[in-house]
Amino acid sequence: MPRPMALADQIQAFRRDRPAARWVVIDEIQKVPSLLDGVHREIERGHFLFALTSARPPSST
Repeated sequence: MPRPMALADQIQAFRRDRPAARWVVIDEIQKVPSLLDGVHREIERGHFLFALTSARPPSST
């Protein structure tokens, strides 16, 4: 089970290593919806911009 706070830990480590970085990209966010709470907290803190992607479900036709 993913830990949403692990996202905050990783983002803080990223910020220490790359202080000029502004973007965090998370691919396939739908696979771990609990990360959205962590993303929201980080957006409110205002340190990063986020790009979230999600795969489209296959067409039923």
